[in-house]
Formats: sequence, structure tokens, C-alpha cells
Amino acid sequence: NAHIVQGDLFYLPLRPRFDFIYCFGVLHHTPDPRKGFENLVNIMKKESEIYMWVYGKSKVVPYFKMIRKITVNSPDFIKRAIAIFFAAALHIWASFYLLAKKIPFVNKYAKKIPLWQYSERSFKGKIVTTVDHFSVPIINFYDGKDLEPWFDRKDLRDVRIMSRYGDQWGSSWRCFARKA
Repeated sequence: NAHIVQGDLFYLPLRPRFDFIYCFGVLHHTPDPRKGFENLVNIMKKESEIYMWVYGKSKVVPYFKMIRKITVNSPDFIKRAIAIFFAAALHIWASFYLLAKKIPFVNKYAKKIPLWQYSERSFKGKIVTTVDHFSVPIINFYDGKDLEPWFDRKDLRDVRIMSRYGDQWGSSWRCFARKA
């Protein structure tokens, strides 16, 4: 019972009749993410819910930005080669976390290893992530305080802005709210 509509987030061809909106990994790639979020809230029915996920600011963002200066305007084969290189490095790096997790007395410190959360992804998943970070024309990163004003609306309640990995390398934000 799904009806799929393709449209522009900034000119949505939809009326306010949605019970649930799930926006994962979209807003941070738009020129005006907050306006995109507002447009989504505007098509929600009363007593409906929205869930969104965006990239978080972290210690790794300045490095992403440096690499992006080379990759964003490069030919696709160069973007992909650079992404595979960094995915391979992440894959090897994640093995240190996986090993530390298995060693008694060391395992309690394993999550201190930067970028440990990438151990949860397959190699292909790491490639997809690095392609996303290094190839897309627009990318924005947020901290919780950046997102709070988005939800400061009279028609939103039960707002939750949650960091996926806390203040770590490679963090992200999950946000939830109900429309009153």
C-alpha cells in the first residue's frame, strides 16, 4: 500500500496528510536543510511523527573538508578510487577496535579508538559512506545545538535530538518529534 512520489523537497507537490515522515540522510545534502525540514513538517497531519537523521559535527569533519577540495570536482573514477582507498583504511583501522574488544582488560577502552563505529559496516558499506562524504556537491554537519531551533515550533512536541555515538569521531544525529 505504498505510493511513491518523486519531487523537489523545496517545492513539494503534496498536501498535509502524512502520518509519518522518515528522512534519513537527505537534509544534510541540500542547500537549505532547515527549510527542507520545515517543508516536511508542513505536510504532516496533526498527531503525526517525523524521524530524521543528519551528519554530526565531529573531529573528522575538517579532514573530510580537506579531502573534498580535491574530490568533489574530480571525475567519477577518481572519486571512487579515493573513496575505496579511504574505505580500505577504515576497514583496516576498524580491525583494531574488533581486536581490542576481544582482549580482556583492554575491551573496556575499545570505544576510545577513533572511528570504531565503522567496524559495524561491511567493506561495501564503508565504500558507500566514503563516496557519500567525498562526492556529493553539498554536505552539512551539525551538532545538537544547531538542530534545536529547527524543532522550536509551536506545532511540534515530544522532541528528541539524540547523538548516535556521542561526541566521537564520525558522529550523527537522530531526531524525532510529534506534530500537535
